[in-house]
Amino acid sequence: MLLIREKYFGEVDMRVVICTGISGSERREYLREVADYASSKGKELILIDMWEKICEVAEDDVYEATILNLTEDKRMGFLENAFDVTARELRKMRTEEKNSEKCVVVAAHACFHWRSDYLKAFPDRMLSSISPDGFITIIHNIKDIKNNLDTNSSHKFTGTTETDILYWQNREIDETRNWANNLGLKKYYCAVARNEPAETLYKILFEGDRKKIYFSYPMSYSSEREEAQKLIGKLREMGYIVFDPGSIDDIKYVEKLLESKPGEKLYEDLVRNVEDQTVKIDYLLIEQISVGVICEMVHGHQNGKKVYALWLSDKEPSPFFVYHCHNKMFFREENELLDYLKKYE
Repeated sequence: MLLIREKYFGEVDMRVVICTGISGSERREYLREVADYASSKGKELILIDMWEKICEVAEDDVYEATILNLTEDKRMGFLENAFDVTARELRKMRTEEKNSEKCVVVAAHACFHWRSDYLKAFPDRMLSSISPDGFITIIHNIKDIKNNLDTNSSHKFTGTTETDILYWQNREIDETRNWANNLGLKKYYCAVARNEPAETLYKILFEGDRKKIYFSYPMSYSSEREEAQKLIGKLREMGYIVFDPGSIDDIKYVEKLLESKPGEKLYEDLVRNVEDQTVKIDYLLIEQISVGVICEMVHGHQNGKKVYALWLSDKEPSPFFVYHCHNKMFFREENELLDYLKKYE
Protein backbone atom coordinates (compact mmCIF):
# COMPACT_ATOMS: atom_id res chain seq x y z
CA MET A 1 0.00 0.00 0.00
CA LEU A 2 1.37 3.40 -0.99
CA LEU A 3 0.66 6.81 0.52
CA ILE A 4 1.84 9.75 -1.56
CA ARG A 5 2.47 13.40 -0.64
CA GLU A 6 3.88 16.19 -2.74
CA LYS A 7 6.88 18.05 -1.25
CA TYR A 8 9.33 18.50 1.61
CA PHE A 9 11.38 21.61 2.17
CA GLY A 10 10.34 24.65 0.22
CA GLU A 11 12.30 26.30 -2.56
CA VAL A 12 14.93 28.46 -0.86
CA ASP A 13 18.51 29.48 -1.57
CA MET A 14 21.00 27.91 0.80
CA ARG A 15 19.07 25.59 3.11
CA VAL A 16 19.88 25.27 6.82
CA VAL A 17 18.48 22.17 8.50
CA ILE A 18 18.81 21.15 12.15
CA CYS A 19 19.29 17.40 12.47
CA THR A 20 18.84 15.68 15.84
CA GLY A 21 19.27 12.10 16.98
CA ILE A 22 20.12 10.44 20.27
CA SER A 23 23.54 9.06 21.18
CA GLY A 24 24.10 5.72 19.46
CA SER A 25 21.74 6.54 16.58
CA GLU A 26 24.72 6.85 14.19
CA ARG A 27 23.46 10.26 13.14
CA ARG A 28 26.96 11.56 12.36
CA GLU A 29 27.88 8.48 10.31
CA TYR A 30 24.66 8.68 8.32
CA LEU A 31 25.09 12.39 7.62
CA ARG A 32 28.64 11.80 6.38
CA GLU A 33 27.31 9.13 4.02
CA VAL A 34 24.71 11.61 2.76
CA ALA A 35 27.41 14.26 2.29
CA ASP A 36 29.48 11.81 0.24
CA TYR A 37 26.42 10.89 -1.83
CA ALA A 38 25.64 14.58 -2.41
CA SER A 39 29.23 15.15 -3.57
CA SER A 40 28.85 12.31 -6.09
CA LYS A 41 25.83 14.21 -7.46
CA GLY A 42 27.72 17.50 -7.71
CA LYS A 43 26.04 19.01 -4.61
CA GLU A 44 27.57 20.22 -1.37
CA LEU A 45 26.29 19.30 2.06
CA ILE A 46 28.10 21.25 4.78
CA LEU A 47 27.97 19.44 8.12
CA ILE A 48 28.31 21.43 11.34
CA ASP A 49 28.72 19.02 14.24
CA MET A 50 27.79 20.82 17.44
CA TRP A 51 29.97 18.59 19.62
CA GLU A 52 33.00 19.61 17.55
CA LYS A 53 31.87 23.23 17.84
CA ILE A 54 31.56 22.91 21.64
CA CYS A 55 35.11 21.52 21.82
CA GLU A 56 36.31 24.38 19.63
CA VAL A 57 34.91 27.15 21.83
CA ALA A 58 35.61 25.43 25.17
CA GLU A 59 39.17 24.46 24.21
CA ASP A 60 40.50 22.10 26.93
CA ASP A 61 37.70 22.61 29.44
CA VAL A 62 35.23 20.00 28.22
CA TYR A 63 35.36 16.23 27.72
CA GLU A 64 32.83 13.91 26.13
CA ALA A 65 32.92 11.44 29.02
CA THR A 66 32.20 14.06 31.69
CA ILE A 67 30.28 16.96 30.11
CA LEU A 68 26.94 15.73 31.45
CA ASN A 69 28.34 15.82 35.00
CA LEU A 70 28.77 19.59 34.82
CA THR A 71 26.34 21.94 36.52
CA GLU A 72 23.51 23.02 34.24
CA ASP A 73 24.77 26.63 34.18
CA LYS A 74 28.27 25.61 33.09
CA ARG A 75 27.07 23.04 30.56
CA MET A 76 24.52 25.44 29.05
CA GLY A 77 27.20 28.13 28.94
CA PHE A 78 29.35 25.93 26.69
CA LEU A 79 26.31 25.15 24.54
CA GLU A 80 25.26 28.78 24.16
CA ASN A 81 28.78 29.88 23.23
CA ALA A 82 28.99 27.15 20.60
CA PHE A 83 25.58 27.99 19.15
CA ASP A 84 26.36 31.72 19.14
CA VAL A 85 29.47 31.03 17.03
CA THR A 86 27.43 28.79 14.73
CA ALA A 87 24.69 31.38 14.29
CA ARG A 88 27.25 34.03 13.28
CA GLU A 89 28.85 31.64 10.79
CA LEU A 90 25.44 30.85 9.29
CA ARG A 91 24.53 34.53 8.91
CA LYS A 92 27.79 35.10 7.04
CA MET A 93 27.23 32.04 4.84
CA ARG A 94 23.68 33.11 4.01
CA THR A 95 24.97 36.48 2.85
CA GLU A 96 27.84 35.05 0.80
CA GLU A 97 25.89 32.07 -0.57
CA LYS A 98 22.59 33.84 -1.27
CA ASN A 99 21.91 32.07 -4.57
CA SER A 100 23.68 28.84 -3.65
CA GLU A 101 22.11 25.39 -3.74
CA LYS A 102 24.26 24.27 -0.83
CA CYS A 103 22.68 22.68 2.22
CA VAL A 104 24.01 23.17 5.74
CA VAL A 105 23.07 20.55 8.32
CA VAL A 106 23.56 21.46 11.98
CA ALA A 107 23.91 18.14 13.81
CA ALA A 108 22.84 18.42 17.45
CA HIS A 109 21.07 16.65 20.28
CA ALA A 110 17.64 17.76 21.42
CA CYS A 111 18.10 16.17 24.85
CA PHE A 112 20.10 13.62 26.84
CA HIS A 113 18.78 10.81 29.01
CA TRP A 114 21.11 10.96 31.97
CA ARG A 115 20.74 9.27 35.36
CA SER A 116 16.96 8.86 35.14
CA ASP A 117 16.47 12.43 33.98
CA TYR A 118 16.37 14.42 30.72
CA LEU A 119 18.84 17.23 30.15
CA LYS A 120 18.31 19.94 27.57
CA ALA A 121 20.91 19.89 24.83
CA PHE A 122 19.78 22.86 22.77
CA PRO A 123 19.27 26.41 24.09
CA ASP A 124 15.75 27.44 23.02
CA ARG A 125 16.77 31.01 22.25
CA MET A 126 19.19 29.78 19.58
CA LEU A 127 16.41 28.42 17.36
CA SER A 128 15.47 31.87 16.08
CA SER A 129 19.15 32.88 15.78
CA ILE A 130 19.96 29.89 13.57
CA SER A 131 16.68 30.39 11.67
CA PRO A 132 16.47 26.88 10.18
CA ASP A 133 14.47 25.98 7.08
CA GLY A 134 13.57 22.59 8.48
CA PHE A 135 14.22 19.86 11.03
CA ILE A 136 15.13 16.18 10.80
CA THR A 137 15.45 13.47 13.44
CA ILE A 138 17.57 10.41 12.68
CA ILE A 139 16.03 7.32 14.32
CA HIS A 140 17.50 3.84 14.68
CA ASN A 141 16.80 0.32 15.96
CA ILE A 142 16.92 -0.17 19.73
CA LYS A 143 19.28 -3.15 19.36
CA ASP A 144 21.85 -1.16 17.37
CA ILE A 145 21.61 1.90 19.62
CA LYS A 146 22.19 -0.19 22.73
CA ASN A 147 25.17 -1.93 21.18
CA ASN A 148 26.65 1.44 20.14
CA LEU A 149 26.17 2.88 23.62
CA ASP A 150 27.62 -0.18 25.35
CA THR A 151 30.74 -0.19 23.17
CA ASN A 152 31.34 3.59 23.03
CA SER A 153 34.86 4.49 24.11
CA SER A 154 33.63 7.16 26.55
CA HIS A 155 31.59 4.54 28.48
CA LYS A 156 29.21 7.40 29.25
CA PHE A 157 25.97 5.51 28.63
CA THR A 158 26.99 1.99 29.69
CA GLY A 159 24.02 0.47 31.49
CA THR A 160 21.41 2.38 29.48
CA THR A 161 18.49 -0.04 29.11
CA GLU A 162 16.28 -0.75 26.11
CA THR A 163 13.44 1.03 27.91
CA ASP A 164 15.66 4.09 28.46
CA ILE A 165 16.48 4.12 24.75
CA LEU A 166 12.84 3.78 23.75
CA TYR A 167 11.75 6.78 25.81
CA TRP A 168 14.86 8.84 24.98
CA GLN A 169 14.33 8.45 21.24
CA ASN A 170 10.64 9.27 21.64
CA ARG A 171 11.55 12.42 23.59
CA GLU A 172 14.09 13.43 20.91
CA ILE A 173 11.39 13.16 18.23
CA ASP A 174 8.85 15.14 20.26
CA GLU A 175 11.31 17.89 21.20
CA THR A 176 12.38 18.41 17.60
CA ARG A 177 8.81 18.38 16.27
CA ASN A 178 7.88 20.97 18.89
CA TRP A 179 10.66 23.25 17.63
CA ALA A 180 9.23 22.98 14.13
CA ASN A 181 5.71 23.69 15.41
CA ASN A 182 6.82 26.68 17.47
CA LEU A 183 8.60 28.24 14.48
CA GLY A 184 5.66 27.59 12.15
CA LEU A 185 7.64 24.92 10.27
CA LYS A 186 5.50 21.89 11.11
CA LYS A 187 5.42 20.67 7.51
CA TYR A 188 9.21 20.96 7.31
CA TYR A 189 9.89 18.29 9.93
CA CYS A 190 10.62 14.64 9.19
CA ALA A 191 12.07 11.55 10.83
CA VAL A 192 14.43 9.39 8.77
CA ALA A 193 15.72 5.96 9.77
CA ARG A 194 19.48 5.51 9.86
CA ASN A 195 19.04 2.30 7.80
CA GLU A 196 17.43 4.16 4.91
CA PRO A 197 19.89 4.62 2.01
CA ALA A 198 21.79 7.91 1.87
CA GLU A 199 19.84 8.68 -1.30
CA THR A 200 16.64 9.10 0.77
CA LEU A 201 17.90 11.94 2.93
CA TYR A 202 19.79 13.45 -0.01
CA LYS A 203 16.54 13.75 -1.99
CA ILE A 204 14.78 15.30 1.00
CA LEU A 205 17.50 17.93 1.42
CA PHE A 206 18.27 18.72 -2.23
CA GLU A 207 15.26 17.55 -4.21
CA GLY A 208 12.37 18.44 -1.94
CA ASP A 209 9.95 18.75 -4.86
CA ARG A 210 10.03 14.98 -5.39
CA LYS A 211 6.94 13.10 -4.28
CA LYS A 212 7.19 10.92 -1.20
CA ILE A 213 5.83 7.43 -0.68
CA TYR A 214 5.16 5.56 2.55
CA PHE A 215 5.25 1.89 1.56
CA SER A 216 3.13 -0.30 3.83
CA TYR A 217 3.38 -4.09 3.73
CA PRO A 218 3.04 -7.06 6.11
CA MET A 219 6.42 -7.34 7.81
CA SER A 220 5.69 -10.70 9.44
CA TYR A 221 6.29 -12.77 6.31
CA SER A 222 9.77 -12.90 4.81
CA SER A 223 8.55 -13.75 1.28
CA GLU A 224 6.25 -10.72 1.12
CA ARG A 225 8.96 -8.58 2.64
CA GLU A 226 11.42 -9.60 -0.07
CA GLU A 227 8.90 -8.76 -2.80
CA ALA A 228 8.17 -5.42 -1.14
CA GLN A 229 11.89 -4.58 -1.06
CA LYS A 230 12.14 -5.21 -4.80
CA LEU A 231 9.22 -2.90 -5.51
CA ILE A 232 10.63 -0.23 -3.18
CA GLY A 233 13.85 -0.36 -5.21
CA LYS A 234 11.92 0.17 -8.44
CA LEU A 235 10.03 3.15 -6.98
CA ARG A 236 13.29 4.72 -5.85
CA GLU A 237 14.72 4.26 -9.33
CA MET A 238 11.68 6.17 -10.61
CA GLY A 239 12.77 9.12 -8.44
CA TYR A 240 10.36 8.86 -5.51
CA ILE A 241 11.39 9.44 -1.91
CA VAL A 242 10.32 6.14 -0.34
CA PHE A 243 10.02 5.47 3.39
CA ASP A 244 10.38 1.79 4.26
CA PRO A 245 8.79 0.93 7.65
CA GLY A 246 11.08 -2.12 7.70
CA SER A 247 14.08 0.17 8.29
CA ILE A 248 13.02 0.22 11.97
CA ASP A 249 12.28 -3.28 13.25
CA ASP A 250 12.34 -3.41 17.05
CA ILE A 251 9.51 -5.84 17.75
CA LYS A 252 11.40 -9.03 16.83
CA TYR A 253 14.37 -7.97 18.94
CA VAL A 254 12.37 -7.31 22.13
CA GLU A 255 10.29 -10.47 21.60
CA LYS A 256 13.55 -12.46 21.59
CA LEU A 257 14.55 -10.73 24.81
CA LEU A 258 11.27 -11.86 26.35
CA GLU A 259 11.77 -15.41 25.05
CA SER A 260 15.17 -15.51 26.78
CA LYS A 261 13.55 -14.57 30.09
CA PRO A 262 9.88 -15.60 29.90
CA GLY A 263 7.55 -14.06 32.44
CA GLU A 264 9.89 -11.20 33.33
CA LYS A 265 7.69 -8.13 33.71
CA LEU A 266 10.42 -5.72 32.56
CA TYR A 267 10.52 -7.31 29.10
CA GLU A 268 6.76 -7.84 28.95
CA ASP A 269 6.30 -4.09 29.47
CA LEU A 270 9.04 -3.37 26.93
CA VAL A 271 7.28 -5.45 24.26
CA ARG A 272 4.04 -3.54 24.80
CA ASN A 273 5.82 -0.19 24.74
CA VAL A 274 7.72 -1.06 21.56
CA GLU A 275 4.49 -2.12 19.87
CA ASP A 276 2.96 1.25 20.78
CA GLN A 277 6.08 3.07 19.57
CA THR A 278 6.02 1.17 16.27
CA VAL A 279 2.48 2.39 15.60
CA LYS A 280 3.46 5.95 16.55
CA ILE A 281 6.48 5.95 14.21
CA ASP A 282 4.44 4.46 11.37
CA TYR A 283 1.84 7.21 11.77
CA LEU A 284 4.62 9.80 11.96
CA LEU A 285 6.03 8.54 8.66
CA ILE A 286 2.57 8.68 7.11
CA GLU A 287 1.93 12.21 8.40
CA GLN A 288 5.23 13.45 7.08
CA ILE A 289 4.47 12.36 3.56
CA SER A 290 1.59 13.17 5.99
CA VAL A 291 -2.51 -1.66 13.62
CA GLY A 292 -2.21 -2.95 10.31
CA VAL A 293 -2.53 -1.82 6.75
CA ILE A 294 -6.19 -0.76 6.98
CA CYS A 295 -5.44 1.57 9.91
CA GLU A 296 -2.58 3.10 7.94
CA MET A 297 -4.82 3.50 4.89
CA VAL A 298 -7.53 5.20 6.95
CA HIS A 299 -4.98 7.49 8.62
CA GLY A 300 -3.46 8.45 5.28
CA HIS A 301 -6.86 8.90 3.59
CA GLN A 302 -8.19 11.12 6.38
CA ASN A 303 -5.04 13.25 6.33
CA GLY A 304 -5.25 14.08 2.64
CA LYS A 305 -2.74 11.56 1.24
CA LYS A 306 -3.20 9.66 -2.00
CA VAL A 307 -3.52 5.98 -1.09
CA TYR A 308 -2.71 3.41 -3.79
CA ALA A 309 -3.00 -0.32 -3.11
CA LEU A 310 -1.52 -3.38 -4.77
CA TRP A 311 -3.93 -6.33 -4.29
CA LEU A 312 -2.44 -9.65 -5.42
CA SER A 313 -5.03 -12.06 -4.02
CA ASP A 314 -7.45 -13.87 -6.34
CA LYS A 315 -10.27 -12.96 -3.98
CA GLU A 316 -12.04 -9.62 -4.23
CA PRO A 317 -10.87 -7.03 -1.67
CA SER A 318 -13.11 -5.82 1.13
CA PRO A 319 -15.23 -2.73 0.36
CA PHE A 320 -13.57 -1.10 3.42
CA PHE A 321 -10.21 -1.65 1.71
CA VAL A 322 -11.36 -0.14 -1.59
CA TYR A 323 -13.17 2.77 0.06
CA HIS A 324 -9.90 4.28 1.37
CA CYS A 325 -7.98 3.94 -1.89
CA HIS A 326 -7.51 7.07 -4.03
CA ASN A 327 -10.60 7.33 -6.26
CA LYS A 328 -11.39 3.78 -5.03
CA MET A 329 -8.69 2.42 -7.33
CA PHE A 330 -6.51 -0.59 -6.59
CA PHE A 331 -4.09 -2.55 -8.77
CA ARG A 332 -3.82 -6.30 -9.34
CA GLU A 333 -0.36 -6.33 -10.94
CA GLU A 334 2.88 -4.61 -10.01
CA ASN A 335 3.52 -3.31 -13.54
CA GLU A 336 0.00 -1.88 -13.67
CA LEU A 337 0.74 0.18 -10.56
CA LEU A 338 4.15 1.33 -11.81
CA ASP A 339 2.76 2.31 -15.21
CA TYR A 340 0.01 4.36 -13.53
CA LEU A 341 2.52 6.18 -11.32
CA LYS A 342 4.74 6.97 -14.31
CA LYS A 343 1.78 8.40 -16.21
CA TYR A 344 -0.09 10.32 -13.52
CA GLU A 345 2.32 10.90 -10.62
